[in-house]
Amino acid sequence: MREAEAYMEKKIIRACAALGMGLMLAVSVTAAALAQETQVSGTITTTTGERLPGVTVQVRGATTTTTTDANGKYSIAAPSDGVLLYALIGYKGAARTVASRSQIDITLESAVAVLEPVIVTGYTAQRRGRFYAVICESRMQRSAGKHADGGTRTPKGLSPPRPKRGASASSATCPE
Repeated sequence: MREAEAYMEKKIIRACAALGMGLMLAVSVTAAALAQETQVSGTITTTTGERLPGVTVQVRGATTTTTTDANGKYSIAAPSDGVLLYALIGYKGAARTVASRSQIDITLESAVAVLEPVIVTGYTAQRRGRFYAVICESRMQRSAGKHADGGTRTPKGLSPPRPKRGASASSATCPE
């Protein structure tokens, strides 16, 4: 009886091992079938038929992305059950299921938003003394070539006079 029990234990262990190996094989084949990627290509155009360069094509839930070339064409590897997302600034985005297709052409609609016009008004205020000083400095630079040393720089330490309080800028004179 002892020999029969040992024989049965070995048979059960072998059956469990075979069942485990078969289960592992089935899981690996199923995973490989589900993980198959399809090479998807296509052309992206506008509603007027113009081809769109620079459109981003991305596989949803993955980091796989590409952009369309100058002719609006793209090519990307995606799972056969994946979803492709299409995006370009100024156009409404789109999403398409791959469904084992190798060619997916897309037409994107313009997403022009009508904005309210914006009016920008700017102004500045400047003190009269600073304005006067700029005029005097300009006159001094023009007359800089008249110095005896033949230099083209204004003499150091020379600054335009400030008009007295209450006097107009035209009544003051600039040094020559």
